[in-house]
Amino acid sequence: MTDQVAALGDVEFAAMAVQDVQRAVTPVQAGALRDPVNVDRWLCSLTQILTGLEVQFENRAVDQSPEAEAWRRRSTAFRAAVLERIGEASGVVREIRIAEAAEPAGRAGVGESVAELRVLAEQQAVKRLASAYGSQFNALLIEEYKALGLAVPRRLSRRQARDAAVTVSVSW
Repeated sequence: MTDQVAALGDVEFAAMAVQDVQRAVTPVQAGALRDPVNVDRWLCSLTQILTGLEVQFENRAVDQSPEAEAWRRRSTAFRAAVLERIGEASGVVREIRIAEAAEPAGRAGVGESVAELRVLAEQQAVKRLASAYGSQFNALLIEEYKALGLAVPRRLSRRQARDAAVTVSVSW
């Protein structure tokens, strides 16, 4: 199941993260989201869901209609559940990082120098940042390409469009 969840498209993965927040996934699906293979992506999806929800709260702040009040009550409970899941995902990520940090001592003994381990640490940090803040990372990368007068690679443009689609698709 972990591999099946990993193979999901971004929209489907975000939908599963929403279902997890709503406690509408099977225990096997919930475990797959929390697996080291998927946990960074799960945390990123949860963060995007929270960001989208916060934007909706801001946009509806002045609306005092009964419908808006009902939406705020439901969404406040949903936001609390998202924050709970973000805390859980962050804890899982932290445990994984602690376990990974214990490995370098053994790895240095099998031929990797401290300099090589530092390069590896920097590469892992960039991967984690890109995973946790994917849409913001892409936007910054696109800005840097443009500032240097370079054409923006199609993969980045597609990623930016995909991130916009994910934000729209998780609206409730």
